[in-house]
Amino acid sequence: TLLHAQTEDGHAALAGMVEFFSAFVERCHEAKEEQALLPVLASHGIVDAEVVRTIQSDHREADRLMRELRRFATRRRIEPEIGTLLASYIALQRHHMAFEDISVIPFAEHALSAAEDAQVREAFQRIEESVVGRGGREILLALAGALMDVARTLGVERPARPPKLVRDILRSGSVTVAPGDSLARAHELMTSLGTRELPVVEHEALV
Repeated sequence: TLLHAQTEDGHAALAGMVEFFSAFVERCHEAKEEQALLPVLASHGIVDAEVVRTIQSDHREADRLMRELRRFATRRRIEPEIGTLLASYIALQRHHMAFEDISVIPFAEHALSAAEDAQVREAFQRIEESVVGRGGREILLALAGALMDVARTLGVERPARPPKLVRDILRSGSVTVAPGDSLARAHELMTSLGTRELPVVEHEALV
């Protein structure tokens, strides 16, 4: 829809999307995980180094895509590349959340003591306030709602999807299993990630 909306509203919507993702995902979500949650879980041995590396790799790739989106958002015309970048960014975030749903969240919910949970929540609050200030979360949620309203008013026509390329589907840092992992774990991972195959890796080599 954005690509067909070479209007002031279309440009405002694009700028709003970039601002929302930058503040809510890049500066809040990523900082909360890397500065507050993961160190506590790692100190208990709850998450291993490979999980941390995968999460950090996702964060770096998301940051790279966001830099590209910011660059295009400053132009006077909405370029076709924006659609590909947004699709790649959203696909990455969905994959990232699916991975965390099975590798981080269950442990964070059940393994931390009440004191540790409170400590993490306080750290989350400090990070959030440092990024968006007090009441900033409500402002970001209001921005998200406004963006959805603008998208609806721009029209429901969707641009034709470009043909998928290998790079649109495959990426580095994908989830892997080890030869000794159970089939149940492999099935759980594939179900969570919506895939029918996983690389089997041992000592950083595909086996």
